[in-house]
Amino acid sequence: MSAHPIPPVLRVGETFAERYVVEEQLGTGGMGAVYRVLDTFVGENIALKLAAIDSADPVRAERLWELQRGEVTMARRVAHPHVARVFDLGRHDGIPYLTMAYVPGPTLRGALRAGALTTLDIARLGHDIASALAAAHAAGVLHLDLKPENVVLTGGATPVAVLVDFGIARALGTASSGMGTADYISPEQLERSSLTGAADVFALGCVLHEALSGRHAFTGRSRRERMLARLDADPRALPDDVPAGLAALVRRCLAREPGERPTAAFLERAFAEQGLALDPQSGPSPTSGTSGTLGTSGTSARRVDLGAFGGGLGRRLATARRKLLRMGGEDESLAEIESVLAVEPRLDVGLALRALALVRLWHRSGVHTDAERHALAERAAAAVADAVAAASHLADTHLADALIADYGGDIAYAVRALRRAQTLEPLHAFSHEVLGRIELEGNVGGVDRLLLAHDLDAGQLGALATAAREHFLTGRDDEGEALLAVVEAGQHGRHLDATALRMRLCLWRRDRAQARRLQLLVGPPGLVALRVLQAGLGVLIGETSVDALIEAAADAAQRTASPKRKSHIHQLAAEALAAVAPDEAIRHLVSCARQPLSDLRWLDACPALDPLRGSLAFVEARGVVQQRVDRAFAVERVVEAVRFRSAQGAPLGSQPQFVALDTVTVQPMGSSQAPTGTLVDLDDDGDDDDAAAAATRRVRSAKPNR
Repeated sequence: MSAHPIPPVLRVGETFAERYVVEEQLGTGGMGAVYRVLDTFVGENIALKLAAIDSADPVRAERLWELQRGEVTMARRVAHPHVARVFDLGRHDGIPYLTMAYVPGPTLRGALRAGALTTLDIARLGHDIASALAAAHAAGVLHLDLKPENVVLTGGATPVAVLVDFGIARALGTASSGMGTADYISPEQLERSSLTGAADVFALGCVLHEALSGRHAFTGRSRRERMLARLDADPRALPDDVPAGLAALVRRCLAREPGERPTAAFLERAFAEQGLALDPQSGPSPTSGTSGTLGTSGTSARRVDLGAFGGGLGRRLATARRKLLRMGGEDESLAEIESVLAVEPRLDVGLALRALALVRLWHRSGVHTDAERHALAERAAAAVADAVAAASHLADTHLADALIADYGGDIAYAVRALRRAQTLEPLHAFSHEVLGRIELEGNVGGVDRLLLAHDLDAGQLGALATAAREHFLTGRDDEGEALLAVVEAGQHGRHLDATALRMRLCLWRRDRAQARRLQLLVGPPGLVALRVLQAGLGVLIGETSVDALIEAAADAAQRTASPKRKSHIHQLAAEALAAVAPDEAIRHLVSCARQPLSDLRWLDACPALDPLRGSLAFVEARGVVQQRVDRAFAVERVVEAVRFRSAQGAPLGSQPQFVALDTVTVQPMGSSQAPTGTLVDLDDDGDDDDAAAAATRRVRSAKPNR
């Protein structure tokens, strides 16, 4: 029996599990090996992690399998820009493996060895890691093995940290393990005490101390001595040239008692402030104001009467908002908003609209590289964080917060943020449009809300186009045509949603005559989505090859920035390919499910998908989307039930109301079986709907502008 199981070795060019072609080994260790591979099923680079197993010890092999299952379960709870997404788990020839997003770049360990990081870089990375931990803790997950090897740096000259490897992660409230890595383990892990997020904060302090000083935080002649030193000795002093504010934060992370350490959510804001203070391009910024464990952001905004400004600032913002909330116009609107903020940098309305513009720009922009994609996402996330911290009294702020969540795949958070927007402004048209679309896609209504959005603002033509799609999907073609006519009249036939829907109808109906007319009317390919549809129409009328359609779909998916947009491209490709290349269509359908697809309505009713519905892959993909939708609306349903009981006079105080947030399967309404999982008290006296509290708990990547 082997004392030290050896991770399987794959050669470059080898195909694993008849699907993954090995391109490079990224790392290896006692727990396994990680490779960059090409997923031939979807044509994308991902990371493949193989567990080290001992074939002579089946008990240990089974334990490793359960460990990887736990990693997938934990990691899937956390959707965040600074956490690598985990896709799938499987076994091949007895070897457990999992797949996750491939994050290009060196590990933090490699960067520390190269000596390539400045103090500003380290402060920013502290923010990134704290942001990831805050999101994990908000989702009820502890990492418990934070170390430089588990942080990947991407983004080039301005490094951005992405947290990987939830191999020993645990649910909050259940963790009491001594596992971890010696130089980064917390005192309570050594003592096998009950663990909280403070254990991860201690590890973050160790990592940052090492990055700033070039030495481990605790002294000792061996790793064991250094590990035990944290039980009764203070950490080494940081070098004198480390800024006082940054040094103080690191020292607080390394407090021996868990209750004396700041929370990850607090550290996210505090490190952001330190980064701004150190950045020569950011202008004057306070370096203090980070004393409280539950401290608040130092960001503030001016709440002003826009009409009182000279130079027409109020009218300029109103014009920018009007363009922004309708189809397109993000670049033009953003330029106008930035010009106003140049005059009044802390204008609350300007901060909210800038966040909205950058989120829409991230979602709609075509990109060519991963670096561009990350840069757009980071810029949008930073703007949303600024707006939430400084302008949480505005509905547009919560709309931006909802959209960045929706576009990133967290529809549960998006729904709650939209509710906050509507609490502040019940007649906020765009938030009703977005919520109506989410409800419609989740098979929980939505048409009436979409029509309300248009009634509130006649410019919200996208709401009508979405409602028209629903009518066409359910066979109410006359009602769909009536709504589509209003959309086309409002934009003189140039509304992109209407054009795209017309093209999709041709594919659904296999209408070659209409396809020829549309090819002439639409002209040269425009946005990436239209390119896929035009290629699909070309195949339908015999003017384009299936190979050209497949290539157009792959190119379009590669050029999209947000996960939601990429998922939409895969939807269109599946529709276009279903009748002519069903295997390729299934590949795109699987990619939809892997991306944040929540459009259950489309899966159930789109006639173009009929050739695919009998396949096992379709059934499995639909199951994934069903679970995603159920989880998103589970809290909403329970909250509505609690509100109903309260309205009926039912006593709520005597019996706390709970809802399961982390189960893989949420029981359908009416089921007699209670859901299982981590319980969240809905009668908590904390102000769960408060914007600042929501931003602190859920943390929409609160990054400073870089």
